[in-house]
Amino acid sequence: MRRFSVDRMIEEILYIKSKYKLDFVKFDDDLFALRADEWLEEFAKKYSSKVGIPFNCLVRVDHVDDDLLKLLNQAGCYSVTTSIDSSSEWVRNEVLNRKMSNDLLIKNLNKFYQYDIKTYVNFMLGLPGATIEDEMQSVSIARKTNITYLAYSFLVPFPGTKLWQYCVDNNYINSDYKVPETMFDEPTLKHHSTKEKRICKNLFDLGQIANRTNFFLSYFILLVIKYLPNIQLYRNLKRSVRKHYMEKVIYKTDDSVVLKSDM
Repeated sequence: MRRFSVDRMIEEILYIKSKYKLDFVKFDDDLFALRADEWLEEFAKKYSSKVGIPFNCLVRVDHVDDDLLKLLNQAGCYSVTTSIDSSSEWVRNEVLNRKMSNDLLIKNLNKFYQYDIKTYVNFMLGLPGATIEDEMQSVSIARKTNITYLAYSFLVPFPGTKLWQYCVDNNYINSDYKVPETMFDEPTLKHHSTKEKRICKNLFDLGQIANRTNFFLSYFILLVIKYLPNIQLYRNLKRSVRKHYMEKVIYKTDDSVVLKSDM
């Protein structure tokens, strides 16, 4: 793992701040906050005193502990982005080689709430071996862990990766499979039925609403997700909800900032 020095990074941020209006910083580096170490200790002290702007960074849920969160909180971390990949413990362990139990997942996600750090959490739909019940369980996990924003994407296996080979070996994709241009349309593996694709698309559109409403409304939305057709209204609702959460809750920008909200 290689990093810029803390001084080098802060110098760059202050340079941008001197030239442009800067309300929020997003560190889009997968390993930015991997563990509590000397670099993060130095960053927490210098960023809070010299920059003092709320920020978002990427974390790995299986590496989260109190020491890490204390430093992020000290630095002024407002929100984090992370990916669970699958709500199925079996798929995470056996297909994705992400050795993380559901108990650890729930425990660590709840730690963010304890430190008043908002969470953007992505689940991947359409993974090999994941059932519709597994996909729907993502909402249950989100509600148990106070996830702020529940996001989804669809699996897109890339040639040359272990996951691609797993899909080929287990007959999830054909030899003429074409990699989609986006991971935000629908499941791409051939084992999904038309009904399962519809449910996944509904979950993609309405999952966050089911996550952030009361129990009875959430139950009703889950029934809609499972049994009703996918319609344009759901996509419009998703865009509006996402726009609000991205601009006001996860990234905390002002009204002059427009963020892409069509995912």
